[in-house]
Amino acid sequence: MPVRLATLSAILLCLGFNLGLQGGEAKKPARFLYSANLYDNTLSIHAADPSSGELTALRNIPTDLGPRALAIHPTGAYLYVTHLHADTVALYTIDKRTGELTHQPPDTPTLAIPEALAVTPDGRYLYVTNAYQDNVSAYRITAEGRLTEIGHYPTGDYPLAITIEPCGRYAYVANYLSDNASVFAIDATTGELRLLETIRTGTNPSAIAVEQRGHYAYVANGISSTISAYRIELGIGTLTPIAEYAAPRYPYALVLAPSNRYLYSANFGTDDVSVFTVNESNGTLEYVMSSAADVGPFSVSVDKQGRYLYTANVRGNSISSYEIKNNGASLHLRHSMPTRFGAAAVVLYDTSSQASLHIGCDDPSQGVQTFSER
Repeated sequence: MPVRLATLSAILLCLGFNLGLQGGEAKKPARFLYSANLYDNTLSIHAADPSSGELTALRNIPTDLGPRALAIHPTGAYLYVTHLHADTVALYTIDKRTGELTHQPPDTPTLAIPEALAVTPDGRYLYVTNAYQDNVSAYRITAEGRLTEIGHYPTGDYPLAITIEPCGRYAYVANYLSDNASVFAIDATTGELRLLETIRTGTNPSAIAVEQRGHYAYVANGISSTISAYRIELGIGTLTPIAEYAAPRYPYALVLAPSNRYLYSANFGTDDVSVFTVNESNGTLEYVMSSAADVGPFSVSVDKQGRYLYTANVRGNSISSYEIKNNGASLHLRHSMPTRFGAAAVVLYDTSSQASLHIGCDDPSQGVQTFSER
């Protein structure tokens, strides 16, 4: 365990220089991109051109110590940010016209080292993984976006990532140091978690992604340099292993294309992003290609139309932009834009699709769920 802790610490150490971003007038873009700068204690706001994917730097805003993970509320009204070294979650309101973020203090306390967070699709609950406490904290989200603590739920060792399936009934947590994933059922009435199972992964799982129908889940295993594929048992939520697939060195972050036909892996060890085809009938993967990134891709986000992909590069202090081609099967690096020190997370905000969101799970008992402005 000490060796693995040292490995994780080494990942998070980087050398670089601080590049300021020039503010300026923007054309009222339909999309904005937010990045968390872990070592600079700032958030960066960019306009993302919906027709070209090009980024325009707008401004940086100060945060508490160690902004690490980002999550946008399904209504698009709020952005949540974990602070790795302050043990808090911050709430920001989003101006949908300008992309401007307004901090709403006070921040909500977490337990030690909040590495990741996720919001349920109905916008009622938020969950944070506390890496040094080996648990997940659950919070109820008020109408104003505030967080009210529900409870804490044990996981494996060093929970590094969390995702929620599209129906909002199950949460999946990747436990970096115990080489497994925790599967929880979410109580729709209370937001409480109930552990369903703990299942083996590869070595040092760092990310977990669930496709939009809620049929399959994928885990990036850093030290193994593999991606594990699982079938999600419909109506139960437990995971059945399908296979483990070779990936470039140290896959760290995952995202699925909106079509569910492709999986993208940001590879920290090879400084690139890989494309895998997803067999929609059985969940199997097949490697297609890789496209170079800047140094240390650490987080990845795709627009809802599946046309552009972005990575936050923690060692390169930059954001890389890609055009997605061939209906999702290939990536073309357009440019890497300098940002602040330690770009650790990136999330894309689409003003045209956040206010009313369709949940795409295939469970007929759930029906169609939409959200309106609060």
